[in-house]
Amino acid sequence: MAGGIGSRLGSITKFTPKPIIKINSKPYIIYLLNWLTKSGFRKFYFFLSFKNKKIIKVLKKYFQDKKLKYTIFIDKKRRGTYLALFNQIKKIDNFFFYTNSDEISN
Repeated sequence: MAGGIGSRLGSITKFTPKPIIKINSKPYIIYLLNWLTKSGFRKFYFFLSFKNKKIIKVLKKYFQDKKLKYTIFIDKKRRGTYLALFNQIKKIDNFFFYTNSDEISN
């Protein structure tokens, strides 16, 4: 999930969506994707909403030379996590791992 507006970060997310805020000159979502691929993930689904074109630009660049699959779903009505996932459930694999674009777990 990468569709929230990041309101708790105030002016930081006024022009830049939370998943692509740079940390050490690199969009945060790249750290997450690198961690997930090192953990064996090869197929990704992104549920986007707020400023999605900026996130898509970063994702296209990341996946350009990689042998990974990804699909982007746009939640135009910004219905929230549950409905964004529920409305596309038939288009994703039966077994999947869910994470938000602003967290890394072990």
